[in-house]
Amino acid sequence: MHIVPNGISKNIRSAEMLIRRAANRGAQLIVLPEMWPAGFDFSRIEEYPRNENLKRLAGRMSALAKSLDIHIAAGSWLHFPSGRGKGKAYNRAHFFARDGRQVAHYDKIHLFPPMLEDKFLQAGRRPNVFNSVLGKTAMAICYDLRFPELFVTCARKGAEYFIMSAAWPAERVDMMLETARTRAVENRCFVVLANCCGATGEETFGGRSCVFAPSGRSIFIAPPKKSGVYILSVNPADVARCRRDNR
Repeated sequence: MHIVPNGISKNIRSAEMLIRRAANRGAQLIVLPEMWPAGFDFSRIEEYPRNENLKRLAGRMSALAKSLDIHIAAGSWLHFPSGRGKGKAYNRAHFFARDGRQVAHYDKIHLFPPMLEDKFLQAGRRPNVFNSVLGKTAMAICYDLRFPELFVTCARKGAEYFIMSAAWPAERVDMMLETARTRAVENRCFVVLANCCGATGEETFGGRSCVFAPSGRSIFIAPPKKSGVYILSVNPADVARCRRDNR
């Protein structure tokens, strides 16, 4: 998905259009990228808590999941806690079940200094492993991919799938792919990663959304810098098979 700078309303409409398109093509679970509603324009961060589109976004994603009878890993956007963390927001990812319930959220633990996340945001405190339509699932966000201990911790808690939202720059997208493959192999888990694409302000994101099997086999890699909907299937039995064969 391409993120339009300062285009919250347009980004939300685009995401809803893509979600509907995927649902119409038979998808059961949809994964969105990191910070897709507003991007990383922290110069406007004081405006975001008052933005009606952002305030209602979780409700819109919940209603969409229920009306389309589909699970949505809704990517991440800024979450502003009340009375904690000196007002700093979290970069929070969300997971909605097909009945509209938000069954899990995850606050990004490893903030990315070049994007000034460490200046404007506060870090999450813990990973989250939960039951989803896939099975035992954990979420992670972009730069988290560089920290293997997060994935090991989740795998030891039973995670079989890592759902990742990312805003990975184009010039380092090959690193993203190789690291995602490595995390799959290390933990014998699926890695499902949605990356945004195209120029957003001064940054160009690389696309190349991907899915890797527990063996490290590439199930899918999207074209570079290209927005779109991609439908694929995974075999849940691959986790148990890979863990059995690689003890």
